[in-house]
Amino acid sequence: MTAGTPDWLQNGRGALPSQSWSFAADARLADVHLARESGDVLLTDDSGGMYLLDRRGRVQALTRTSHVVKPVVIADDGSSGAAILDAATLAWFDRKLQFRWTKSLPDEAVGLDMSAHGTHVIVSLASGLNVVYDADKQKMLDFEAMRPLRFVQLLTKTPAIVAAADYGFFARYSLDGQPEWTERLWSTVADIAV
Repeated sequence: MTAGTPDWLQNGRGALPSQSWSFAADARLADVHLARESGDVLLTDDSGGMYLLDRRGRVQALTRTSHVVKPVVIADDGSSGAAILDAATLAWFDRKLQFRWTKSLPDEAVGLDMSAHGTHVIVSLASGLNVVYDADKQKMLDFEAMRPLRFVQLLTKTPAIVAAADYGFFARYSLDGQPEWTERLWSTVADIAV
């Protein structure tokens, strides 16, 4: 491997991409999540820092914690977000990155997602249990999956959850926790986008 500018940048056709902005966190990045409607970017770093940047890369909010903050999600409208603290605590926060509530979980969290308007969050646990909470910390649903769901996403137009787990398990669940369909893939899923 050679250092410097990759060949495709020098020899490719068309104009080079331009950099809109950049940001340097205090430590190595732990997680990044985009609020698709507002264009805000939520970052966390290994030192427990949480940063909310607007679509121009300007810092809108900053919080420093003494926790490992990963994974993290933000609502598409940027109104609220959720994070897993120290692998086993669910935390809900507002647009200013101020924690509204926390909830101790019975096991390590392996997956996390938030509804588009920031009204619900789903957390998947290493035991295979999956729990949906609302903004008021009320448990709305819990269900068990065949394997721990490492990747979960609440759908925006349909009341359902799409999820993937280790060893090629891929599924869609209704909001009552029943599987609508399951699929066995020939390889392990590294991430999903819906």
